[in-house]
Amino acid sequence: MKRIAEVLSTLIILVMFLSSPAAAANAQGFSWAISSGDKVYYQFTVDVPSSFISIDERTYLLMPDPDALPSWINFWSDIPYIAIDMRYDNGTSVGFLLLLFLGLLTFGGRFVVPIGSWDWLTRLAERIPEGHPNTTFVDNSAYWGMKLALVSSGKMNTLEASYLKSDGVMARYSHVVTDIASSTKESEVSLVRESLPNDIIVTLQDNMLYIGVAVLLLVVAVICRKTK
Repeated sequence: MKRIAEVLSTLIILVMFLSSPAAAANAQGFSWAISSGDKVYYQFTVDVPSSFISIDERTYLLMPDPDALPSWINFWSDIPYIAIDMRYDNGTSVGFLLLLFLGLLTFGGRFVVPIGSWDWLTRLAERIPEGHPNTTFVDNSAYWGMKLALVSSGKMNTLEASYLKSDGVMARYSHVVTDIASSTKESEVSLVRESLPNDIIVTLQDNMLYIGVAVLLLVVAVICRKTK
């Protein structure tokens, strides 16, 4: 009887885990990698020289419990929107300063994206209604994201948004506005996540095949030299 109870308890736990909508991957391989209450820390900077506005504060995103992903996602808008709560390190909300991230709308307006199917995510992002045909994509071992340089009314807008592949949460966001005629930076908004992967290690990971071939050729060259 005790054995039967243990087996039933195990089955119940497995069913609960497998039926969890937020954790389960959809048919395309998308899944969420965040949980309610997760905190992700950043350095938030704003620089607008002409208005003497300058912000350099530690902030964090407080994650809600994400809605379940649809079994199939046809459009970027099909991805459930995660309404993040951005706060300063002391717990105070950044409030209206979230408006400084309006440039993110060009890339779909998300601070969190689902993980697990980056090629599919790129296809969806290419068809974002607010997007731009000149958008380029970043896709390496650590990051997925978008970049865009756009000229408008004599201004150069340089936008970048990248996400960590490990959890789909924003890694870096940057929006720089420069006056083309004078080459003067008019404004800059930046959000950089703490404890990001080392860029050198990421580069090594992305070029492991070439490094391996180079090492192999070096070993062969050394062996050939010794046998002469």
